[in-house]
Amino acid sequence: MFGVRLMPEQESVTALNRLTAQTEEASELLVKALDRNGNGSKDYLLQIGPISTECNAIAQRVSERLKHTFMSALDREDIYSLVMSLSRVVHRLDNFAALFSSYQPDHCTPEMIRMVELIRKIVWELGQALPAIDRPQEIQPRLESINRIHREGREVYREGVGGLLRSGQPPQDLLMYRDLYKQLESIIENCEQVGSHVERISIKNA
Repeated sequence: MFGVRLMPEQESVTALNRLTAQTEEASELLVKALDRNGNGSKDYLLQIGPISTECNAIAQRVSERLKHTFMSALDREDIYSLVMSLSRVVHRLDNFAALFSSYQPDHCTPEMIRMVELIRKIVWELGQALPAIDRPQEIQPRLESINRIHREGREVYREGVGGLLRSGQPPQDLLMYRDLYKQLESIIENCEQVGSHVERISIKNA
């Protein structure tokens, strides 16, 4: 399916599919928690932690399995980079959920909501790109979309930070929102890195 034989095929596909599904679920929970219509709930944030724990367990099992798999080192690097980068995205989502719960901001800014929605979009694009990793014509539009979302995320981050500096809010609020923006930007950056891994593997196995 992926054009590379990193572990027994079904095992590697199952691990990647599970990580992708969990990443999508975590991003959906974040969108629900920061709902633009004011219907969000911290309960959604609490559900991200168990997902992160499960993804870590998957990553650990894959890592241990690769140690005992007699295949080329480069192929092992490929599957390891994908698994670890996907689990890192979920870990970042969990970190943001914990930080948001700790800060308990009075409101979610429009920039925060936009970034959360961009995270959901870029995670969805990754989920579409992975199964097409050995089909360059199909994967290219997904990679272009991932790069476009990444650029938009950086623009929204700059807009958000610029707005903070002009808002006249107390220093503690400025630091809080800037920290939250930075965490969201880091998640988008991590998603873009997954896309880069996918592109590299796709080119190598074309």
